Amino acid sequence: MTPIPSPRRRLGPQGLAVALLVFAVAVVAVAIIIPVQAHKDGHLPAEGCDCHAETPSPAVTILVEGWPTEFAPDKTYHLKVSTTGDVPGNSGGFSMDVSKGHLESSDPAVASFGKAATHANADQRVWNLDWIAPPEDSGAVHLIVYANVANGDGREGEEDHWNLIEMSAAEKAPEPPKPSNLVLAFSGNGTAPIAGQNVTITATLTNFTGAPIPKATITFFQNTSYGNMAIGSNVTGPDGRAPINLTVVAACECSFFAHYDGSSKNLSTNGTGIATITDPANVFDTLYPPPSAHVFASYYGVASSIGVVVVGVWLTLGYAAFTVAGVRSAGTPSDDGPRGLIRLITGRQEKEEKK
Repeated sequence: MTPIPSPRRRLGPQGLAVALLVFAVAVVAVAIIIPVQAHKDGHLPAEGCDCHAETPSPAVTILVEGWPTEFAPDKTYHLKVSTTGDVPGNSGGFSMDVSKGHLESSDPAVASFGKAATHANADQRVWNLDWIAPPEDSGAVHLIVYANVANGDGREGEEDHWNLIEMSAAEKAPEPPKPSNLVLAFSGNGTAPIAGQNVTITATLTNFTGAPIPKATITFFQNTSYGNMAIGSNVTGPDGRAPINLTVVAACECSFFAHYDGSSKNLSTNGTGIATITDPANVFDTLYPPPSAHVFASYYGVASSIGVVVVGVWLTLGYAAFTVAGVRSAGTPSDDGPRGLIRLITGRQEKEEKK
């Protein structure tokens, strides 16, 4: 049996409109998904400058001057990116991405975006920028640079050639820690510390060359007859200074102690100092006045009562001992202890009754 073909359906005006709408949405979606090319916003797609040619050209050479093979944390490296090739003229562009740290530039021909940078115009083939290395313990960093040489006609095509270069830099191995130095200085609201006011202890931490050590935690103590009493801690600023405030009540020659635990770059160190704290306003006497007269009178009254009780107890014990000794001297039985004492007293009474 021959199958009957299904009738063909033709799109009406409404169906055609829906189809056109779907097609427009698809075009917009593709435009969003496909990476924007370097000549439009400076960013290159991962596959390179395929807007100028489908594949990289070995005739294009890229040079990155100033890129280290081993970087020091937080250091700034000045980079010079240049490209040459088989296309005459000076037109070209570049795009750079770094995995760690960030890129900056004061060159008006360069636009930087944190970890990325690109050309701001297409009229040159040399660009200058800075790479600020990441902090300590960041590990290796990877760099990729795309660059092209163009004929300057403003059109994209196979006549514009490009290439890429990939580089890396290892983090510099930490050196053995160097000696460091910690000193203490004291100040008050005026020029000298005064009791009852905020006394400021400022610890200054430097390395063996005298350069300040920032971002270091300093712990402060006060030396007392009971040992080192912890006061608190603070972190050094860019100048290596870490202040801490405290209130000392009485005038004294107070001894203080500060400690730095050290790091992979600088050895631990201690600092000690003596602050001469005066008390012109007699703050100590104000906060801790001597006991008043009635307090002493009450004390003496209590002491006298306790003394009377103690003397009475001792007199009673002495009298008891004297009595026992007298009884025994009159004729004591052979056994000792409470029963013997009872027998002595009872026997004496019986003799007196018989008389």
